[in-house]
Amino acid sequence: MNNMKIAYLILAHADPTHLARLVNAIDYRARIFVHVDKKSDIKSFEFLDLPPSASLIKEREAVYWGGLSMVKATINLIKAALNSGEVFSHLVLLSGQDYPIKSPSFIYKTLTSNLNKQFIRYCEPHHIGPGNRRIREYWMHEPITLLPHHLDEKLRKLICRAANSVLPERTLKGFTMAVGSQWWALTPECASYAVQLVETNKSLLRFFSLSHAPDEVLFHTIVANSQFSKQTEGFIQKVERLGQLAPLHITKIRSKFSEKDFDKIKKSEFLFIRKVSSKQPDRLLDLIDEEILDEQKEACI
Repeated sequence: MNNMKIAYLILAHADPTHLARLVNAIDYRARIFVHVDKKSDIKSFEFLDLPPSASLIKEREAVYWGGLSMVKATINLIKAALNSGEVFSHLVLLSGQDYPIKSPSFIYKTLTSNLNKQFIRYCEPHHIGPGNRRIREYWMHEPITLLPHHLDEKLRKLICRAANSVLPERTLKGFTMAVGSQWWALTPECASYAVQLVETNKSLLRFFSLSHAPDEVLFHTIVANSQFSKQTEGFIQKVERLGQLAPLHITKIRSKFSEKDFDKIKKSEFLFIRKVSSKQPDRLLDLIDEEILDEQKEACI
């Protein structure tokens, strides 16, 4: 297990300064793969001071909130990790707005001590808004024309409204639907299975292309309906909000973390927080570095 690493898959679209800080903070027995949104200027990311373990992947998607493009970008990251030829304990999906709240050595030990665990949590869709609507109804979050964005969006809404009024509810035969947090850590075997299933079962992408936020459904549904479900907690029964299903992150509803949250962060058992940025108006990230990461680093020496 000495050559085993952690693969970090990072979805980034802005704030290259924070991305560099995040990458350097998690650089411990790791390979770090970064997907930069195709709509973002890649030049802002190409000259960052990143460690040799990190690389920007070439296969980029123009990512739109709520759309299938988020899934495609994630699949590109998974493939980059699996094709690297390195041995990984887990593939950890992060956003460019995340930050560790445990030392990278602690994170490494946590994951490599659970080689047969999938860090992904899910429930049945009716527990979480918009619930079953996100799957049964027709949604279009990706642009479909060259019209200005506001006109294209208006057209998509009209099409979906018409479709939902006359067409039957959408169903995907052979699968029990599951929904959860976008962010997870999967073993290479599980991640590889998910990608192979998507690539051999084209109906999956077609179905989820018309779902709401498929990045919160597709991977969870695949895992929940596979042999890898035995390596999870199974379907969670009592859920009030999506953030409760984040296996590795401490999250907030509709707001970013600030310095006033530091005591809560320090006591947390989670490994990461989101959302934070280089434009933090306070010393939150410095406090995390000084009082959590440095302190744990010294304890490991």
